[in-house]
This record gives sequence, C-alpha cells and structure tokens, in this order.
Amino acid sequence: MFKKRFARVPDRWLSNYAQVVVEQRFSREGNARTFAIQAGVISFFSALRWNRRVSAVMRKTFFSWILTCVFRRLGKLFLR
Repeated sequence: MFKKRFARVPDRWLSNYAQVVVEQRFSREGNARTFAIQAGVISFFSALRWNRRVSAVMRKTFFSWILTCVFRRLGKLFLR
C-alpha cells in the first residue's frame, strides 16, 4: 500500500525488514558477521524488488556493513 501511494519504500523500512528476516534464521550474538552480511544482502535485494533501484544511502550502508565485517575478521587474524 505504501509503495502504491508514494512510489517507493523508505530505505530504513527495507533494512528493518531485512533484520527481521535474518533474525528468524540466525542469532545476532554468535553470528554477528553472518547476520550483518545476510541483512545487507536481503536489504539490497529488497530495494531492487520494491524500489527497482538501490539508493546511494543504501549502497553506502551495505558496503560499510560488509567492510566492517571483513576488517574485523582481518584484525582478529593479524592480532593473534
């Protein structure tokens, strides 16, 4: 209904949707990296599905989640 009336779904709603979907599959505590990557991917594809494009803000958020996970992992590997 929102999309019909306003022609696009807000990015925040899409990321909230992605977090709810991923929370049903994974726990945040033990799988923080998996959670962030899955939430990023689902929000990215849900933007394509409902908005037909991915906004610049969502792209920035998506890549920051992914890069944060990667750099945390690299930091743990090199600090051992």
